[in-house]
Amino acid sequence: MQSKTIVQIKAARPWIRHIDDERSLGNSIIVTLTDAFCFADDPGCGVKGFDTVSELRAGTRKSDVVEKLSSSTGQSATSEPKVHLTIPAMYWDDFSDRCPVDEPSQMPNEVRRSGSRVTVEVNPVQMEYLGGDADFYAGGNTDGTPPGVLRGAKRVAELCASFHQQPKG
Repeated sequence: MQSKTIVQIKAARPWIRHIDDERSLGNSIIVTLTDAFCFADDPGCGVKGFDTVSELRAGTRKSDVVEKLSSSTGQSATSEPKVHLTIPAMYWDDFSDRCPVDEPSQMPNEVRRSGSRVTVEVNPVQMEYLGGDADFYAGGNTDGTPPGVLRGAKRVAELCASFHQQPKG
């Protein structure tokens, strides 16, 4: 069973396909990236070992991985990057009911629900809508909004802001 921290790192970094903690066997924490990415310090390599969770966190930031180029076109291997965000279900349910977007393609997709958390898949445009709505509610600009929705909005606003602050591959 993986530590909660390792699970959180993987959930927040969609370029990571798998993390295998083999420290109990005397090995490292082995990280496998998705096919579209490789490690910046070892071009073409998508597997790397880390001795500690701190090294894992530091070595798998967005600035430490690069998107592979398609061999036929020289373009990015993915046309529209999507990420998975795990967010509070109470906020997501409120957002989904209100559907504050201009067209359906701007609405994130729910991919998994577990207890009080929902994982949604978002592209950059969808993240702008989700983050903008969350910023509005996190700022306390509404009356009568349930406290759980406001807390969830603050968390979603923080998540969206962290993605905007990451250096580009």
